[in-house]
Amino acid sequence: MTAPWPPVLSDGETVIAKGRPSPKQRLFETLVIGAVAGASYSLLLIYQNRFDLADLGIFLAIFFVAYLGYNLYLRKGDDWCLTDQRLILRRGATLGRDDVAKVIPRPGKLIIYSATRARWMVEPLNDSETVAKRLNWGVK
Repeated sequence: MTAPWPPVLSDGETVIAKGRPSPKQRLFETLVIGAVAGASYSLLLIYQNRFDLADLGIFLAIFFVAYLGYNLYLRKGDDWCLTDQRLILRRGATLGRDDVAKVIPRPGKLIIYSATRARWMVEPLNDSETVAKRLNWGVK
């Protein structure tokens, strides 16, 4: 079950950043995984002495349709909201300020580790250094 969106904020809680993964990023990931899947399938066909470009084309067409459909389904749950007190994910997960062990800013994203060693990635983010310093959650 997904949490209500937009999230209900506590008194005095301010939103620092919010967003969802970009379609360009999803398309890039799909193309990379498709290239790896196509190369693997080609090697399998070559190994079996049955390589045919038509088979490869059919495989890639089916793969891309299935994978893009899967990504569209996943996209609904990837919204996030970062406040001065917690990280709220649409999937229902909430990570409070006291639960954070460290925050690592990277270009375009923040990697947040919890005390239980769980890892959360907040992306896309325009200025991750500034957001991490504003959060004051142990920038490393």
